[in-house]
Amino acid sequence: MGIPKINPLVRFSKSELFRKLKRVEKIRPYLPYTKTIHRFSKVRKYVRRLGSVYIKATYGRKGTKVMRAVKRSEGGYRYSYAVIDRLVRRKVDHFKDLKKVMKRFFRNREFIVQEAIDLIRLGDHQPVDFRAELQRNGKGNLKISGISIRIGRSHSPITTHASAYKMEDRLQDLFPGYSKEEIEDLKGKIRNFVVLVYKSVEKCYGKFGELGIDFAVDKKGKIWLIECNAQSAKVSIAKAYGPKIRRKIYLAPLLYAKRLARRNRIKRRRK
Repeated sequence: MGIPKINPLVRFSKSELFRKLKRVEKIRPYLPYTKTIHRFSKVRKYVRRLGSVYIKATYGRKGTKVMRAVKRSEGGYRYSYAVIDRLVRRKVDHFKDLKKVMKRFFRNREFIVQEAIDLIRLGDHQPVDFRAELQRNGKGNLKISGISIRIGRSHSPITTHASAYKMEDRLQDLFPGYSKEEIEDLKGKIRNFVVLVYKSVEKCYGKFGELGIDFAVDKKGKIWLIECNAQSAKVSIAKAYGPKIRRKIYLAPLLYAKRLARRNRIKRRRK
């Protein structure tokens, strides 16, 4: 019907996203090793080689189809996943047992295997990652609406349903050995990184009005991309920034939509 879209797609295929981004030279250093797998038996090769991996359904939201698998030094495997508010964390002696668990969990879904990042952690093995919300405003300019630090439950493989805080408030807690200058430098690197991801995604798919970007920082301060969200629920930014941010994050895509509609009308008149 000729109606312009705020975003060119509704959801990303994790497999396709990483395959496309791998071709963008500037973003390549931020990508963990990722492989699309079609048979559960192939997972054995990667978990043995990498030691710890994430197995993710190509399409999945809110961490519902994400499993972590670890090769134990004493033999066998450990796996974990979260379902709503329940954390499952168990051991198996043989890969055939892990394969049965994966088949029940993923069923017939296509999935990827991704190298596990050595995440920074807080307290009792609480995983920490980040969610950046980037949006275009009514003038079409790209803005970082907020960057949240998400702290998951103890031993959880994901940070879904986590506590969320402003990056500015808690980054020093994650890197207590860093000076103030080093923290500011890391903040700058993170901001540059999320803008680079946004523009790299646009090179691959077309222009976006908004994007949620999940990423991690490892114990050495290296930044890694986890995934991108074309339909962010904006839960983390609302938790971290409070009620005042709501007007801003919901208004921005509407103003951008008005801009697209206005330009579309002008284009039609010229025709």
